[in-house]
Amino acid sequence: MNDIEIFFQYVVAGLAQGSIYAIVAIGFNIIYNTTGIINFAQGEFVVLGAMTSITLSAVLPLWLAVLGGIVVAALYGAVVEIVFIRFRKRFSPLRAGAVGFIISVFFISSELFGFLPEGAAVMASVLAALPVGLGLEWVFVRFQKEQNIPVSYTHLTLPTKRIV
Repeated sequence: MNDIEIFFQYVVAGLAQGSIYAIVAIGFNIIYNTTGIINFAQGEFVVLGAMTSITLSAVLPLWLAVLGGIVVAALYGAVVEIVFIRFRKRFSPLRAGAVGFIISVFFISSELFGFLPEGAAVMASVLAALPVGLGLEWVFVRFQKEQNIPVSYTHLTLPTKRIV
């Protein structure tokens, strides 16, 4: 390969990478302009889709792996919307179990129950974390305040001068 080919390869790779960043930035902008809230969860979905695509590309053709990454990220988004957003004002045992599972992962990784055999330590971590998840779910639902999102953004516009 000569230097010109390498240069054009870098240009094309840079344009592809920059396009991905631009699409993500446009998504951040759309979410912020419609809700007035900066939502960093979009990056989570991009990374989940990319990592799933990379993992699947080891066993599938690239186009099928990318499609699989999109499907996995979309399904994950649907589950998050149903579990954590749609039923946010009601007690959800599924959400409490998810929080308890996350806490149990922290218990397992910190080896809180390291004095027990491996299988018993995992079970003890899960059993200890589920009541914590239920308690946190109860506290968060009980004391959650309603969010006030402005309907109109007219108060954010700057006054304009007419130049004659």
